[in-house]
Amino acid sequence: ALIIPKFYDEEKNKYELRSNIYFDGKLKMQNWQTQYADHMSQRFSNLMRGIKGSKARHTDIKTYYNLITKKLDLMDDKQIIAYAKRNFLMEKRVKELELTLEDILGNNGLTISKDIQLKEKYGFEGSVTFGPTGSGKSTSIFIPNLLSNDIRGSIIVSDPKEELFKLTSKYQETICGRKVLKFSPLEPDKSEKYNLLTSCKDNSEVIELASTLLFNGALSIELSTGKKTGGAEWIQMAEPLLAAALLYAKSLEYPFNNIEFAFKMLIALDTDALDKLFMECDNTDIKMQWCIFKSVGGADKTEGSIKITLASNLKLFADSRINSVNMNNSFNIENFRKEPTILYVCYPENKSSYLAPYIAPFFSQCMSKLIESYDDNLLPITMMFDEFGNIGMLNNMSINVATIRSRKISMNICLQSITQLFQIYGRENGKAILNNLKTKMILPGLSDIETNDYLSDLCGNKEITVCNTNVNKQNTTHSYSKTKIKLFENSELRCLEDNQILIITSNKQPILAYQNLSLIHI
Repeated sequence: ALIIPKFYDEEKNKYELRSNIYFDGKLKMQNWQTQYADHMSQRFSNLMRGIKGSKARHTDIKTYYNLITKKLDLMDDKQIIAYAKRNFLMEKRVKELELTLEDILGNNGLTISKDIQLKEKYGFEGSVTFGPTGSGKSTSIFIPNLLSNDIRGSIIVSDPKEELFKLTSKYQETICGRKVLKFSPLEPDKSEKYNLLTSCKDNSEVIELASTLLFNGALSIELSTGKKTGGAEWIQMAEPLLAAALLYAKSLEYPFNNIEFAFKMLIALDTDALDKLFMECDNTDIKMQWCIFKSVGGADKTEGSIKITLASNLKLFADSRINSVNMNNSFNIENFRKEPTILYVCYPENKSSYLAPYIAPFFSQCMSKLIESYDDNLLPITMMFDEFGNIGMLNNMSINVATIRSRKISMNICLQSITQLFQIYGRENGKAILNNLKTKMILPGLSDIETNDYLSDLCGNKEITVCNTNVNKQNTTHSYSKTKIKLFENSELRCLEDNQILIITSNKQPILAYQNLSLIHI
């Protein structure tokens, strides 16, 4: 039977045979091909539609068979089948990659390469960028995103070189309409102010602050000297002493309600004077912390060692510049949920470990307040941390990073290696942080062996068919075996081209793309 479409032309007042209603034009033909492939795939699951919009040119059947049989033994059907299967697997991987791009591409999330911008929901899953110094972490990731108006809400960005503030703050203010704040602890005259102690909402947060200050103080010494400080037990014994002093200082009025006053009070007063001061307070938490300290302090020698630990770990708060910015508050983190704001946290790159006892508690409080202040009707938050391994340890990081997605917080960190992360957070907590930052980006020149092993394993394997040929006097035989090799070997990761970036996001196929370097000459 022959079926020909017939249509009535009202202008000519007659019927006409017309096939172009269905088949005229590239778009119509593409839609027919898609519909046909979808229908056929219901019965033949291995049938795949061709790549939509492909620039591939037609190859006639004769030429195709000449190509696939070239250098093949036509009598060996196993070899031909293996070759055909390899082609099928390559096509399947291309199809999977196409589906990956369709799923992740958006226009309101983080731009991570020249041609890839994530959907906002993938931005909330967080990212970690691996690359050595000078590989383009700021240039290809941070700067392009800060010079675009695609990201919603407020932004907090660490800026060790202050280049991000210089290059992007005017754009953020005039084009994006964000309120611009600069927090520069070593430049008090040019900086916003933030008091860590008065920003604590209750006594439990003050006690937590004491622990964070001491731990990051010890970490600061380790990062700057490369040597381990005294045992953790001395820090633990110093915690209740510092907590009691901080709780007491917080109960006072300005200008005494700060860490500097608490620190100097502990150094200046002897045990008897402190005992009289704390035990006469109405605050039961102050008394409790002081009694805990006395129970572990005991002998004069022990108390002396605890005070030495406390003094060495809090020496940053003898710096007048730090005490100046830590005197009061000029901004409220929780308002970032209500008013579009960008906060640049600036400091000299070579002072990052020195500032860790102040910067790490600051970022910890930021994250805690933003999590607690979440409401579905309020603004989302994007956090960008350059050289994350140098800013100290953030409180409850391995737990918070697992919950921030549901609070509409996008956390994006840069690391030189996973060794940095493990050194600060420990191996298990470090792995938990990496696992919960769903998008991994790898830049060229990554030489840390453990990092390359981790990323190579993360990319997964591919199956190949190996042909073994045995030649003797009588004949030539072939045997075939299947084996798996890594999709990206360690050496391939290290030797990425200078303008390339490898992207692994969520449960999708790895994507090798080009860095977004269009703004490199700003």
